[in-house]
Amino acid sequence: MKYGINIIDGQLRAITEFVDDILPEGFKEITEERYNELLNKDTGFSTWDEKSQDFVEDISLIESFTKQAEIIDSRRELRSIISEISLAEKLGENTSVLQTRFKDLAVKYKAIANKPPFVYAGINQNVKFPKSEITLNGTATDEDGKVVSVNWSKIEGGSAKIAKRDQLKTKVTGLEPGNYRFQLTAVDNNGANATSNVDVNVKPKEAVKISVSPKEKHNISASGTAFEVNIKSNTDWQALAKGNSSVSPSFGNGNGKVRVKVYRNDSRASLLGTVEFRVEDKVTNLIWSQKGSIIRDDDDDFDDDIRCFDLESNVVMANGRSKKLKNIKIDDELLALDFSKNIPSVGKSIDSEKVLEEINKSKVKVVDFGTQTVDEYRRITLLNNTIIDVTASHPLLSSKDREEVAWLTSDDLRAGMFLVDKNGKFVEIESKRTIKETLEIGVLQVEGADNYLIQGVVVHNAQITRIKTTAKATKSAVAIEAGDIVKK
Repeated sequence: MKYGINIIDGQLRAITEFVDDILPEGFKEITEERYNELLNKDTGFSTWDEKSQDFVEDISLIESFTKQAEIIDSRRELRSIISEISLAEKLGENTSVLQTRFKDLAVKYKAIANKPPFVYAGINQNVKFPKSEITLNGTATDEDGKVVSVNWSKIEGGSAKIAKRDQLKTKVTGLEPGNYRFQLTAVDNNGANATSNVDVNVKPKEAVKISVSPKEKHNISASGTAFEVNIKSNTDWQALAKGNSSVSPSFGNGNGKVRVKVYRNDSRASLLGTVEFRVEDKVTNLIWSQKGSIIRDDDDDFDDDIRCFDLESNVVMANGRSKKLKNIKIDDELLALDFSKNIPSVGKSIDSEKVLEEINKSKVKVVDFGTQTVDEYRRITLLNNTIIDVTASHPLLSSKDREEVAWLTSDDLRAGMFLVDKNGKFVEIESKRTIKETLEIGVLQVEGADNYLIQGVVVHNAQITRIKTTAKATKSAVAIEAGDIVKK
């Protein structure tokens, strides 16, 4: 005995058992267990599903059968009532009760036999935010009567306002990015209703992309240096120059490459600036700096006042993170210490307990930044392996014996002395060497405090002075001006 199943074009043709060992053409052999299983599943309300290779219950067939059964039962009742009315009339009896029953059954039969309206809510829609309005356009017809009412409703999605719910064509406003589903319901003259859904996808606004080439530029020309801004969004943009700079054009509308020029406003002012490019909520910065030397006259005795750090040094920002000195920008916020007592000017000591007994951390803003190149510098190595590369005369908050603190220049420091960290703790100096090599250095000027932190230790704030270039000058003019008393 063999068992076979015959499926043609996805439709089940037969499930059969065969006495012979050879199955007819078109039949696929199955096991006896599978044969019995499929026979049990094959009911009057099942159809063959090609994907699952199995019988599945067909809800539409069940609904259709149920409706036809109700129609047949309703017709039988009507015929029975008609016969009763006819007999009662022949006998001369009162038929009012029977007539009422007949009317009720007639209404019920009409409702059961009535075909529901055909409803179509329209094609699915895709829109791109910030567009927040669409038009819904549905249709509703009734084969055996007429449509008496329609209604739109939102069954999925965020906020939205349907203008005219009782009209086939209506506007929807107030859409936000996301997926929506709207349902159109129609009711015919016999009370039958039908629904149809339409999906609307509101895509988020395209991400704005903006880039600057190059991102960093040195030696801004007096006549302006050109940059390319690549804006991948057809929308308005603006450029805001910060520090000692200006930019032209400063606004526009474009999708692609925009050419702008950056100018240095004052050749004797800050050597660092930023141009902020903004498209909606997207911001990118172009950093520029002027690294050409600006120098004093020889008789200014300026050499001893050069006070700077290696540009690779880490500066402690207000948020506690570190940033390379070379990457500091005007308006950056740094961490500074607010001491309980004033610390005298460079070289004068004060009781460390009075100064360090209470320390508050504060934010200070960078207002200037100078750079230059020197032929030699000092390398200070701490016991915690921190290395500080600094010029000879820059003051650091130091102590010889932990009993007193003072602003001492790197030339005054020795192994066994101490520097002060951001928590007011002493860090011992392991060694100090003079390095006779060229080094690119820089110094910051901050507003609101006499100090900031570099390489994790407290250093003196600089007052940067820029002097107009003279023909006989040969060295950079980045200077620190210190009064007799340095205020906290």
